[in-house]
Amino acid sequence: MINRTITFAFAFLFSGSIPCFSQIDTTLRSFFPMNIGNYWEYMDEEIPTFIHYSVSVKGDTILSNGKTYQVFQTILLSPSPDTTYTHYRMTDSLDVYQYFSGSSSCAENEYLIHRLIFPDRHLWTVCLDWIPNSQDYLGIYLTQNEYLPYLALDTVTKLVMSATIELSSGDTLWNSGIPYGYDKRLFAQGIGSVKAEGEAGAPVYLVGAIIDGRVYGVVSNIRNELKYSFSGFELFQNSPNPFNPVTTISFSIPMEGHVRLAVFDMLGREVAVLENSIKTSGFYQRAFDASSLSSGIYLYRLQTPNFTAVRKMVVAK
Repeated sequence: MINRTITFAFAFLFSGSIPCFSQIDTTLRSFFPMNIGNYWEYMDEEIPTFIHYSVSVKGDTILSNGKTYQVFQTILLSPSPDTTYTHYRMTDSLDVYQYFSGSSSCAENEYLIHRLIFPDRHLWTVCLDWIPNSQDYLGIYLTQNEYLPYLALDTVTKLVMSATIELSSGDTLWNSGIPYGYDKRLFAQGIGSVKAEGEAGAPVYLVGAIIDGRVYGVVSNIRNELKYSFSGFELFQNSPNPFNPVTTISFSIPMEGHVRLAVFDMLGREVAVLENSIKTSGFYQRAFDASSLSSGIYLYRLQTPNFTAVRKMVVAK
């Protein structure tokens, strides 16, 4: 099985009370993007091997507590393959919960793993039911504009750190406590978790991602896995679907040839051409932006000299 710390590579486990805010900034959702089709690749520099694993949002499901969660699939790519599934949900107040099956001291088998509206230096208590009588905290230590060179991105980041409160003085001691998992986690707006480090091992960092159809950094294994998994022509269902306004269309071809990928409305009118060139064999992805289109059902068609396929997709505004 994948080590528990890999689960922490996408989130901390914590809980606490919500401070009062007159208005919720919904743009903060992008610090924990949860749309179906989103994909992340991480590298763990643990000696003597590099643990390279991917996380992707596969769909949604209703679990035993009656609540709906997004299904995150984690695939360990090296040193030995393994796959696990984790379930997250986000409330209207931008609390992100993770579901754990089996016995749990936390209400409804949920851990509150992120509170996106919390200001800097505001703490919440940690819910770690496998650590008896523990009382640790997490908080957003610093929010700042930061350039992430490995993703070639200038964005806002939030550094989440563990903390303890010194009983005699009442002082907050940052980057302490949480004997399992990671003590520091960096979240980037529009991407999610981009780096983690702590006593659990060497730093884990994001090397590439596809978020709402946009590619960041270097995404390798999703392409390699699919490229060699399909020996024939294939046009995949777009993801996410329904979408607003961007989705990703994927296709694979087994031989070099001319490829045309186009989008049509239900009257047969061509509204976009996403690919029209010679391609070598392999797996390809193209982003489709429907900002200028109205809500409704659209068709996308893949044409080659030896293959034609059509699929439906839904723009929901």
